[in-house]
Amino acid sequence: MVRVNTASGHLEPPMQVIDHNPSPLSDCNGAHTHEVVLSGTNLTNLEVMDLGLDTVTHYTTTDLLINTSPTEVIAMHPGAGPRHLAIHPVAPWAFVLNELDSTISSMPYHRVTGTVGEATSTISSLRPEESATDMAGGGACCLYVV
Repeated sequence: MVRVNTASGHLEPPMQVIDHNPSPLSDCNGAHTHEVVLSGTNLTNLEVMDLGLDTVTHYTTTDLLINTSPTEVIAMHPGAGPRHLAIHPVAPWAFVLNELDSTISSMPYHRVTGTVGEATSTISSLRPEESATDMAGGGACCLYVV
Protein backbone atom coordinates (compact mmCIF):
# COMPACT_ATOMS: atom_id res chain seq x y z
CA MET A 1 0.00 0.00 0.00
CA VAL A 2 1.36 3.39 -0.93
CA ARG A 3 0.33 6.88 0.04
CA VAL A 4 0.04 9.76 -2.41
CA ASN A 5 1.38 13.20 -1.58
CA THR A 6 -1.72 15.16 -2.57
CA ALA A 7 0.19 18.43 -3.00
CA SER A 8 2.76 17.09 -5.47
CA GLY A 9 1.08 13.92 -6.78
CA HIS A 10 4.21 11.93 -5.97
CA LEU A 11 4.00 8.45 -4.52
CA GLU A 12 5.50 7.93 -1.08
CA PRO A 13 7.50 4.78 -0.21
CA PRO A 14 5.31 1.71 0.43
CA MET A 15 3.62 1.67 3.81
CA GLN A 16 2.97 -2.06 3.56
CA VAL A 17 3.71 -4.97 1.24
CA ILE A 18 1.78 -8.26 1.48
CA ASP A 19 3.20 -11.56 0.26
CA HIS A 20 0.27 -12.82 -1.79
CA ASN A 21 1.88 -16.08 -2.95
CA PRO A 22 0.24 -19.34 -1.87
CA SER A 23 0.48 -22.35 -4.19
CA PRO A 24 -1.05 -21.89 -7.66
CA LEU A 25 -4.41 -23.37 -8.64
CA SER A 26 -3.77 -23.17 -12.39
CA ASP A 27 -0.83 -23.87 -14.65
CA CYS A 28 0.73 -20.49 -13.85
CA ASN A 29 3.84 -20.62 -11.69
CA GLY A 30 2.30 -18.76 -8.75
CA ALA A 31 0.60 -15.56 -7.75
CA HIS A 32 0.12 -12.96 -10.47
CA THR A 33 -1.92 -10.19 -8.88
CA HIS A 34 -3.32 -7.99 -11.60
CA GLU A 35 -5.83 -5.63 -10.03
CA VAL A 36 -6.87 -4.42 -6.59
CA VAL A 37 -10.31 -2.84 -6.20
CA LEU A 38 -11.54 -0.83 -3.21
CA SER A 39 -14.93 -2.09 -2.08
CA GLY A 40 -17.52 -1.73 0.67
CA THR A 41 -19.59 1.19 1.90
CA ASN A 42 -16.58 3.16 3.15
CA LEU A 43 -14.09 1.74 0.63
CA THR A 44 -12.22 0.02 3.45
CA ASN A 45 -11.98 -3.39 1.79
CA LEU A 46 -9.82 -4.70 -1.03
CA GLU A 47 -10.67 -7.26 -3.68
CA VAL A 48 -7.50 -8.71 -5.24
CA MET A 49 -7.71 -10.35 -8.68
CA ASP A 50 -5.04 -13.02 -9.01
CA LEU A 51 -4.63 -14.33 -12.53
CA GLY A 52 -2.03 -16.92 -11.49
CA LEU A 53 -3.96 -18.42 -8.59
CA ASP A 54 -7.43 -18.18 -10.18
CA THR A 55 -8.74 -16.40 -7.09
CA VAL A 56 -10.48 -13.26 -5.90
CA THR A 57 -9.13 -12.52 -2.42
CA HIS A 58 -10.84 -10.21 0.08
CA TYR A 59 -8.80 -8.17 2.56
CA THR A 60 -10.02 -5.65 5.11
CA THR A 61 -8.19 -2.49 6.16
CA THR A 62 -7.84 -0.64 9.44
CA ASP A 63 -6.07 2.66 10.02
CA LEU A 64 -4.75 2.71 6.44
CA LEU A 65 -3.15 -0.73 6.77
CA ILE A 66 -4.27 -3.98 5.20
CA ASN A 67 -4.97 -6.90 7.52
CA THR A 68 -2.42 -9.41 6.26
CA SER A 69 -4.73 -12.42 6.58
CA PRO A 70 -7.42 -12.47 3.91
CA THR A 71 -10.96 -12.78 5.24
CA GLU A 72 -12.15 -14.69 2.18
CA VAL A 73 -10.65 -16.36 -0.87
CA ILE A 74 -13.01 -17.14 -3.75
CA ALA A 75 -11.71 -19.77 -6.16
CA MET A 76 -12.63 -19.12 -9.77
CA HIS A 77 -12.87 -22.03 -12.20
CA PRO A 78 -9.45 -23.53 -13.09
CA GLY A 79 -7.69 -21.69 -15.90
CA ALA A 80 -9.96 -18.61 -15.69
CA GLY A 81 -7.27 -16.05 -14.93
CA PRO A 82 -9.31 -13.30 -13.17
CA ARG A 83 -8.00 -9.94 -14.33
CA HIS A 84 -10.55 -7.17 -13.67
CA LEU A 85 -13.52 -6.65 -11.34
CA ALA A 86 -16.43 -4.29 -11.98
CA ILE A 87 -19.07 -3.60 -9.35
CA HIS A 88 -22.59 -2.75 -10.49
CA PRO A 89 -23.44 0.80 -9.31
CA VAL A 90 -26.84 -0.21 -7.86
CA ALA A 91 -27.57 -3.94 -8.12
CA PRO A 92 -25.89 -6.41 -5.74
CA TRP A 93 -23.56 -7.90 -8.37
CA ALA A 94 -19.91 -7.84 -9.29
CA PHE A 95 -18.42 -9.10 -12.55
CA VAL A 96 -15.00 -10.59 -13.13
CA LEU A 97 -13.30 -10.48 -16.51
CA ASN A 98 -11.25 -13.68 -16.84
CA GLU A 99 -8.31 -13.25 -19.19
CA LEU A 100 -6.96 -16.75 -19.72
CA ASP A 101 -10.17 -18.39 -20.93
CA SER A 102 -11.89 -15.23 -22.24
CA THR A 103 -14.95 -15.39 -19.97
CA ILE A 104 -16.96 -13.09 -17.71
CA SER A 105 -18.30 -14.34 -14.36
CA SER A 106 -21.08 -12.79 -12.28
CA MET A 107 -20.80 -12.90 -8.50
CA PRO A 108 -23.07 -11.66 -5.70
CA TYR A 109 -21.72 -8.47 -4.15
CA HIS A 110 -22.44 -7.46 -0.57
CA ARG A 111 -22.19 -3.68 -0.66
CA VAL A 112 -21.90 -3.07 3.10
CA THR A 113 -19.16 -5.64 3.74
CA GLY A 114 -17.57 -5.18 0.32
CA THR A 115 -17.31 -8.93 -0.26
CA VAL A 116 -18.08 -11.01 -3.30
CA GLY A 117 -19.52 -14.51 -3.32
CA GLU A 118 -18.86 -17.50 -5.55
CA ALA A 119 -19.56 -17.09 -9.27
CA THR A 120 -23.18 -17.78 -10.17
CA SER A 121 -22.72 -17.79 -13.94
CA THR A 122 -19.94 -17.56 -16.49
CA ILE A 123 -20.21 -16.72 -20.19
CA SER A 124 -17.77 -16.29 -23.05
CA SER A 125 -16.53 -12.77 -23.79
CA LEU A 126 -15.76 -13.69 -27.40
CA ARG A 127 -17.75 -13.34 -30.59
CA PRO A 128 -19.06 -16.70 -31.90
CA GLU A 129 -16.38 -16.88 -34.62
CA GLU A 130 -13.51 -16.46 -32.12
CA SER A 131 -11.94 -19.05 -29.86
CA ALA A 132 -10.25 -18.65 -26.49
CA THR A 133 -7.01 -20.01 -27.95
CA ASP A 134 -7.03 -17.17 -30.50
CA MET A 135 -7.35 -14.51 -27.81
CA ALA A 136 -5.92 -15.82 -24.52
CA GLY A 137 -3.36 -13.40 -23.15
CA GLY A 138 -3.38 -11.23 -26.25
CA GLY A 139 -6.89 -9.92 -26.71
CA ALA A 140 -8.08 -6.59 -25.41
CA CYS A 141 -11.40 -6.40 -23.64
CA CYS A 142 -13.14 -3.77 -21.56
CA LEU A 143 -15.91 -4.45 -19.06
CA TYR A 144 -18.55 -1.77 -18.55
CA VAL A 145 -21.39 -2.40 -16.10
CA VAL A 146 -24.64 -0.46 -16.53
